[in-house]
Amino acid sequence: MAPDEIGHANARLELFDGMNAAAGKRVTGNGNGRGWLQTAIWVIVSGAILAGVGLAVIERVTPNSTPLAGLMAAPAARLAVTDAGFSYSGDDENALLVTVTLANLGTAEGAPERVTVNLLDAEGNILMTRPIASRELTLSAGSSRTLVSRVAMSPGLVTDVAVDLKRAGDQP
Repeated sequence: MAPDEIGHANARLELFDGMNAAAGKRVTGNGNGRGWLQTAIWVIVSGAILAGVGLAVIERVTPNSTPLAGLMAAPAARLAVTDAGFSYSGDDENALLVTVTLANLGTAEGAPERVTVNLLDAEGNILMTRPIASRELTLSAGSSRTLVSRVAMSPGLVTDVAVDLKRAGDQP
């Protein structure tokens, strides 16, 4: 452009058009040779932005309300012994009262196959094994139940109680 010429807004485009035409790289389009590339980039970027905004809105509106299939655990009973202890009865000093509390920590109703109490001496040896409940003890989800069993035992022999909880499907 000569010093006395007035510049215009499309002078830069004319400059690049001349360069593209000289190099033989001009692509037909909107006149400047880069129209198809700009359009493609614009479509890709705007589509990604719209998809991201849509996903963000869906996540904000429904957080965790529609879990993906296969990620939810099936309802199951989770039976556990939460407390166990013993004491001698006040009216008969040869009567040992064994107390066991069972809880269902799962999400479905369940019953233990068998609940067995082992009375232990000071060395940890088993003095007596006694079943105190079986399948008829059904616990609903989130509930607990305390079992009390009366056992004839001389005072001072028992120092600890161990509870064996056999669940359905456990190996013998």
